[in-house]
Amino acid sequence: MVGFIKKDGKEKIDFRKYKQKDNEYLAQLQKFLDITDNIPNEELRLEVVYQMLKCDEILTKIAERILEQEV
Repeated sequence: MVGFIKKDGKEKIDFRKYKQKDNEYLAQLQKFLDITDNIPNEELRLEVVYQMLKCDEILTKIAERILEQEV
């Protein structure tokens, strides 16, 4: 599986590396960014992108914690 790393003797998935190689994820991210490019207010556009990236980071951490418990 892509993105396994050792941490404290446990196997752990590094979702950042996994997401960078997942074509479906990258396509959806690109679609999101294309849509946000149409927001005329630059400050609002950046805030929307920033908030989505924060949500994505939180979901990644949740998935990593769940999988850590299963290893």
